[in-house]
Amino acid sequence: MFKLFILFIYSFLYSIEAGAGTLGEIPKQIFNADLTDLKLLILSNSNEENIQKLYSTFISDLVSSGHEITIKTYNRYSQEQDLQLFLYDEFFYNNIIILDIVTSDVQPSFPTSYVSKILDFIDRGGNLMIFVDTLDDQNFNIGENKGIIRLARECAGITFLPQNTRLLDVSIDGMGEPANIFSKNCIESEAIFSLETCTNKGILYHGIGFLNNIPNNELIIPILTACHTCVSVNNSIKSKSPSFFGNYISSSTGEEIGLIMSMQGRNGARATFSSDGKLCSNEAIKSNSGNFRFCRDIFLWSFQQKGLIKITEILHKNTNDNSKTIIENYDDTLNYTVEDTIHFSAKFYKFIDNKWEDYESEDIQLEFTMLDPYIRTYLKKSTEDSQSSTFSSTFKIPEVWGVYKFVINHKKIGFNTISYESITTVRNFRHDQNERFIISAMPYYSAFILAIISFCYFTLLFFTQNDIYLRKCKNK
Repeated sequence: MFKLFILFIYSFLYSIEAGAGTLGEIPKQIFNADLTDLKLLILSNSNEENIQKLYSTFISDLVSSGHEITIKTYNRYSQEQDLQLFLYDEFFYNNIIILDIVTSDVQPSFPTSYVSKILDFIDRGGNLMIFVDTLDDQNFNIGENKGIIRLARECAGITFLPQNTRLLDVSIDGMGEPANIFSKNCIESEAIFSLETCTNKGILYHGIGFLNNIPNNELIIPILTACHTCVSVNNSIKSKSPSFFGNYISSSTGEEIGLIMSMQGRNGARATFSSDGKLCSNEAIKSNSGNFRFCRDIFLWSFQQKGLIKITEILHKNTNDNSKTIIENYDDTLNYTVEDTIHFSAKFYKFIDNKWEDYESEDIQLEFTMLDPYIRTYLKKSTEDSQSSTFSSTFKIPEVWGVYKFVINHKKIGFNTISYESITTVRNFRHDQNERFIISAMPYYSAFILAIISFCYFTLLFFTQNDIYLRKCKNK
């Protein structure tokens, strides 16, 4: 039993020395790996024929982007078992679009029984887009949509503005019936929008909007916010004069009002919410061509067809070693010595226009940590080849030995998160690696030599003292 215990301890220590552990060389970068098989479910309170008629341009764009579309309808009395999204943990659909709209036949009626199924779909990594009408064609508020409100709150912590309000741009003369606003306040992110999006007049929008002053929620992305002259007012107002509507303004104005709000979960899932159900309809696209480009960009991003980063070919080596051996896998060569110089490199790519291209960034941070980061530096792109996708950094190991981790935790608005951790060990100098003569130790060397000289002198004096004593006695 004692031998087994010793064997277990030895194997455990060896695994630590070799760098083995649960945190491996595989970086955590979650997104749809197979972008060629995109199954899309469109859920709506209207029938399929009407949806095809109202959103034909948008649906054609989805099909041209590789989506296989299925359209299903629901009503406020639909039950949870009516919605089948997966079987034996296999997805029936990669993405879902919910169109809860107002027509001459139907009113928004998303069933609360669907909420748990949709939340489970997102928790498993599925993507979601929701377009819900909050104002009808006469600018009257539609009744509270409890299903959508609950889904937005529980999925992403997104809150609708009060149901008895509407948005008003005070810079436009006249009441502007219907109550449409234009906004160019798209979030500045190459991962979401192309250069020509959000130009000219901006994006045409018709809805009550969302609250955009939620603090400390890094998962929420305000994709489109209201212009600075836009205010949220009580829907009973009939004049723009300050003396008339001053008391009707809500607490939200300008960029505090979110028009399109998104959430990117820690599992990589994306969900986008719009309080304008007709944002991507044929009517909106015909009225404002900018809506077409905008809708294309947001569905490509929401369904993870853009805004993706991947990291590959992660290497680190000891530049002090004459052999220049590159470390790729866990083995004994992962051992570094204190004060070694390490060269760390990795390749980063971004997915855009249906292909992987070189990623450009100056804020990719690398940490060399034990309990706390001992080294924190930036990975710089290779200066030798500007077309290269390799980012690298060289640093010196501190004079503290132990088990370390290389850590990359790269977060950028619109892109998926890159998390990488790799364990390595740093040992102390071997006895034959230390310097044999240290100038700062001269006092100790001097004391040692002086002690030897003193000992020799005392010994010589001790042995010769007897002869001197005998001579003195004879002389007496």
